[in-house]
Amino acid sequence: MATADSTTPRLPPELEHRIFLSAFQLHPETSTALLRVARRVHAWIEPELYRTMNIRNPAIWEAFIHAAKHKPSIMLAVREVIVMNGTFVDASAMTEIYEAMKHCSRLNGLCIAQDLTSPALLSAVPELPIQRLKLGISRLLLHSGEPRPDPLLAAAAFQNVTHFEVLGRIASPEADPCRQFIAALPALTHLSVARATAFGMNLDSWLATLPRLKVMVLISWKVNYDSLPCRDPRIVATSFSADWYEPVLSYRGGYWARAEEFLERKQRGEASGVACTSSTAIPSL
Repeated sequence: MATADSTTPRLPPELEHRIFLSAFQLHPETSTALLRVARRVHAWIEPELYRTMNIRNPAIWEAFIHAAKHKPSIMLAVREVIVMNGTFVDASAMTEIYEAMKHCSRLNGLCIAQDLTSPALLSAVPELPIQRLKLGISRLLLHSGEPRPDPLLAAAAFQNVTHFEVLGRIASPEADPCRQFIAALPALTHLSVARATAFGMNLDSWLATLPRLKVMVLISWKVNYDSLPCRDPRIVATSFSADWYEPVLSYRGGYWARAEEFLERKQRGEASGVACTSSTAIPSL
C-alpha cells in the first residue's frame, strides 16, 4: 500500500497555515524546526522572522543586510526596525542599515538609539510609510561638515508619522530646531518625551502651537508629579514601558493605549488629574 509523503498536506491549507503561524508566534524558538517541515511551511514562517527586525547583534544585522541585497522581496514583510546601542554598530553599519531600509516599503515603526541617529537617515525614509517613530532629533539635524538639515524639510521626510517618542531634550534654547521639527510633522497626533527633558519650558504655551496633537505623554521612572504645572487637557504623565522599543510596535498598546484610555475616562468624568499609572491617577495642581 502506498504511504502518503510526510510533507503532503493533510489539513485544509488555510487551517494548516494558521496552525503553523500560531505555533511560531507562541513559541518563536521553534522557528528553525518549523522552517524544515516543508517548503510551504518555510514560505509561511520565513517572512515572520523579518516582521520585527530588532538588530541587537551582528548575526541579525548580517541577515538584514543580506536579505536586502539578495532577497529584497522578503523585505516586504518588515514592519518594524529597531536599532539599539551595540558595540558592533558604527557609522558604516548604520549606512548599510539605512540602505536596506529603503526596501522595507511596508515599514510601520522605526526606533533608533539617540547616538546612532544621523542626517543620513533622511535620504532613506521619504518613501516609507512610517507611522511610529522613536529617535533623537538633535542627531538627525546634526551639523557635520554639510549644511545643517532644515527642520521643516527634515520633518517632511516623515510625513506619515502619527506617534513619536522624542529622545533628548526639547526645552533648551539650543533645542529650538527640534521643536520646529516636531511642529512640522504633518500627521503627528501622539507625542511623548521623558519628563526630565521638558524641564524649564512652558509646555502649555508650546502645545498651543500644536493644534493637531491629541495626546502628549510625559514619561519617567519615578512617579512624582508634584511639580508639574500644566493645564493642557491633552497631557498625560505615566511611566516608561517595560520594553525600550514598545512605542513603535503597532501590535502592542503600551503607554499610548494607557494614555488614550485615561483621557477617555477623564472625558466621561471617571478620572481626574494629569497622570496615570495603570489604574491610578495623580491630581493636577
